[in-house]
Amino acid sequence: ALLVMKEPARRGGIAQSSTMRTALIDLWQHRGGFVALIGGVVIVEIALGAVLTWSVPTFARSFQLSSMQIGGVMSAVIFCSGIAGAVLGGAATDIAQRRGGARRSLAALIGLAILSVPVGLFPVVASAMSAAALLGLFMTIVGAICVMDPALITIVLPGRLHGLATGVLSLAGAVFGIGAAPLT
Repeated sequence: ALLVMKEPARRGGIAQSSTMRTALIDLWQHRGGFVALIGGVVIVEIALGAVLTWSVPTFARSFQLSSMQIGGVMSAVIFCSGIAGAVLGGAATDIAQRRGGARRSLAALIGLAILSVPVGLFPVVASAMSAAALLGLFMTIVGAICVMDPALITIVLPGRLHGLATGVLSLAGAVFGIGAAPLT
């Protein structure tokens, strides 16, 4: 597909190069929206990491599933929710952006975050099948959030900060999302 795709026509002028210090100062001037978006996605990534860390022991201890059954459940849930979350997040971002811009996109993100709380209670349901369904729904919602948040960052921040903002987002997610997840 990459061999037949044409590069889109460029719009705008050539960006001025700046130092890292200048870029960080510029990013700091946009901290109002940026810090909230980074903080929100880091919290979601911590929840995702915690769920991935502790769902296997939960299925083994609470539902007495064998290792083979847990492997099947986890692979199906991760595969399906990974695809569904990306599609849902992309579609929700496009729809929200068309219907109300950044404000509507942020409202959709908040709504998904709120919706993730009750489905995150998958370990307390009565059956393994119900728990697996709720886990899949939780991971789909989190996947959608993890698609929508970087898209919203590219909408609210100027183009010259997209690379730096994406780097900060990745660093924060890796350090806090992966590092703090098992403890939570």
